[in-house]
Amino acid sequence: YEEDSTMEVYYQTGLTVSAGENIDLQLGESSVIDFTLENTGQSEIQDLSGELDVTGIDDQYYSWSGLGSDSLESGDELRASLELTIPSSEDVTPGQKTVTLTASGSSADESLENSATVYATVPVQEEQDEQDSESSDTQEQNESGSPSVPGPQEVSQMTGEFVQSQ
Repeated sequence: YEEDSTMEVYYQTGLTVSAGENIDLQLGESSVIDFTLENTGQSEIQDLSGELDVTGIDDQYYSWSGLGSDSLESGDELRASLELTIPSSEDVTPGQKTVTLTASGSSADESLENSATVYATVPVQEEQDEQDSESSDTQEQNESGSPSVPGPQEVSQMTGEFVQSQ
């Protein structure tokens, strides 16, 4: 045994980021996405930061709680949330939007980074005025039957017109 020998101690490090379920946004209503950061390692995470990336939704329509701390003890969790509120009067492109939280920090002289993504779907907005007038026109034109299925006379007429045009 040597007196001047040193012993190195290694700590397991780990940072997980998880998120709630994917959501369907309802225009005019608030929706919340929750994120959880957990230190799964054996030493404290320092210089903890979170970068939020929201695609397809203007930043005026959401508020971010932030992480609330720049460190995380071993085994501890932090929760952060994003609240989305898109007014019903806004013209937002429908479809799937992504919300990603990327967290980073350092623990036991090691850099850590992890992320989680949630998909938020913006519904197709239907114009109420146009929809009402279209349905009343259809009902007037086709009182006896389904508006989406033409009658036998109409099929015969359309087929004849098509054949004549060839």
